[in-house]
Amino acid sequence: MEPSALPALPNGWRQRRVLVSAEVEILSGEVLPLDDMLLRRDLRLKLSDLLLDLEVEHLDMDEIQGKRRELTQAIARTLFEEGAAGVLYRSKYDNELCGALFEGRARLLPHGEPRSLADPIPELEQVCEEFLLDPLVGV
Repeated sequence: MEPSALPALPNGWRQRRVLVSAEVEILSGEVLPLDDMLLRRDLRLKLSDLLLDLEVEHLDMDEIQGKRRELTQAIARTLFEEGAAGVLYRSKYDNELCGALFEGRARLLPHGEPRSLADPIPELEQVCEEFLLDPLVGV
């Protein structure tokens, strides 16, 4: 796709944002891997009524990474209520490790100096390319 045909980031979006490295601080609980078969078996038992209602036969990563917000919210709520600090899962786009932290249980501590997104940042350019966004339009 030609760059001029790509959707643009909104005007001023990059000027109002920064990128900063961060470290995760766990305040309580632990970050649980959703690819753990025992964890998913436990979730399948605890969420059995919802899974029946949604006609989910297997609580696999395709279902967890799907578009059913009711399911992902129920999983998060269940793990939060059990004291988890967050979850780890693989991206459905590139299989890289992703995480979601639960507020009050874990937090990000800035590490290093913020970098303005208005400046060229190779990592941002790569993500924009992967998602077919033109990172420079509107700057």
